[in-house]
This record gives sequence, C-alpha cells and structure tokens, in this order.
Amino acid sequence: MIKIYVGENIVLSRKAFLDEIESLKNKKVELISFEGKRLTLSELILATESKSLFKQDKAIVIENLFSSLKSKEKDKIIKYLASTNNDFPDVLIWEPKEIAKSVSLNKNWQIKLYKFSSFLFNFLDQLKPGSTAKNITNFHQCLKSEPAEMVFSMIIRQFRLLILAKDNDRYLNKMAPWQKSKLLSQAKLFPLHDLKQNYRRLLEIDFRQKTSGTPFDLSSELDLFLSDL
Repeated sequence: MIKIYVGENIVLSRKAFLDEIESLKNKKVELISFEGKRLTLSELILATESKSLFKQDKAIVIENLFSSLKSKEKDKIIKYLASTNNDFPDVLIWEPKEIAKSVSLNKNWQIKLYKFSSFLFNFLDQLKPGSTAKNITNFHQCLKSEPAEMVFSMIIRQFRLLILAKDNDRYLNKMAPWQKSKLLSQAKLFPLHDLKQNYRRLLEIDFRQKTSGTPFDLSSELDLFLSDL
C-alpha cells in the first residue's frame, strides 16, 4: 500500500505521518528512509526488492518526493511506484505542499489530504479592531479543530499580509483577485501603525513562548492579544 500524506495543514499531515511511522516501529517493521529530492530510481529499487537481513517486514519512507523539481528521474520513480503489486512493501510519502494536478497519481494509492477547517479562514477574514467578543469566540471555535500553534502561525501570516495590503498592495498581485480584494477591505479597518504594532506583539508572543518567558500558554496569550486588538 502506498500512502501519501499531503495538504495545506502541514501540522496535521506531519503528525499523522509520524504517528504511522511510530506505529510501524512498534510492530518491529524495518524502515528505510529517503529524502525525495535526492532519491534515485536505483536506490528505490534496491530498497524495495532486496530482502531484509532479519526477515522483517519493511516499509519505505519518503519525504518531499512530489515537491522536488520536475526531472526525468522523478518521473521514473513515480512510474515505478505506480507499477507495484501486492508483494511490494508499504510506502509512506509526506509532502509539505499540494501535489500539482499535472502529476498522475495511481488510483490505488491512498491519498490522505489534510486541509484547514473553514472556521480558521472565517476567523482570519473577520479579524478587526473593536470586535473583542467575536474575535475570541471565533478563535476558540478554531481551537476545536486546529492546534493553537497552527492558528498562531496563520494569525502572524494574516497580519503580515494586511501590512502589505495597507503599505504597498503590489506585493499581493500574485494572489487570486478575490483574495486580494478581501485583504484590501480588511486592511482598511486598521491604521497602518496599529497593524505594525500588532505584528510586533505577535513576534513578542512567539519569542516568549519559545524561551519560556511567560506563565501563560499560547492560547491564553492569544486571548490577551485579541482582547486588545
């Protein structure tokens, strides 16, 4: 079985991928790991078709196969994986980015797709000053489906984009028109000085959390941040 862990929610996809690896270790499965960007077809064939020295079951673990640059070698590897049969060892693949639609995936592969909840994007889009109760309510709704660390990283990203929208929106030209329009509308709700100040506050929270410089957990710090937005 070939399983691919992928999606925009890399925290959850990574966790599921590592949990599966840990489960295989507990079953005494021999794991052979590769970095997809450097993997060659000959290395993969040797790993999959050679017998285990200890007659163990084995599994192949590959990271960043599809996100590596397009090459003839990668195409050969994907074609080889697509030709596997039931005697082939399990293969676990983790990707930090969405797989391009131009890549042909075998219909028998198990694609485990991890997306952000709609609550997270609604929360980010609706962030505005003077709306403390709604901001905090939406934040805690997000925490029911997303870890606080992921929500925090997305809040930082949102404020960075709002600063760009307010200061010089040409940096948003690569976005879809509807995304750019939503950011520009949201940015109008904040003075540029406040956006920059809030961004600095977020970086300070990040520093305190990483250095154990606060008695509050991340969720509590973000409650305080949102209450004074």
